[in-house]
Amino acid sequence: MISSFSIANKTLKRIPRALLQRVFSLVSKKGIMEVSLVFLNDRAMRSVNKKWRKRDAQANVLAFPLDVSVGEVVINPQEAQREARAGNVSYNRRVAYLFLHGLLHLYGYDHKTTKDARKMEKREQEILSQEMSSRT
Repeated sequence: MISSFSIANKTLKRIPRALLQRVFSLVSKKGIMEVSLVFLNDRAMRSVNKKWRKRDAQANVLAFPLDVSVGEVVINPQEAQREARAGNVSYNRRVAYLFLHGLLHLYGYDHKTTKDARKMEKREQEILSQEMSSRT
């Protein structure tokens, strides 16, 4: 199996497909993974979060490992837009970060402890640095 991913946009929001492909390529180099990337609006994302995580709250990204090499990342682009404005970053950069964060969860990273969070943040920064340098 070759690493691959598909995108299903269930919203009216624009999706930076080429950027997401680059992020996926950087993350999937060391492991084979088949990933579905789904974009859901506020209402649908809250519903998914409530059903699967028992949290009745808005989420920006959720990751669901389905098998050892198969997973799904779900992003709320409306929440990403709000976070981008609040953080004074571009919408595309925020969506790319959320996708990266979800992918790392599929590869086994988490942030349940401070040590785990630092390890995950370090890996995120390494990949974001690679992504930025690949654009120049």
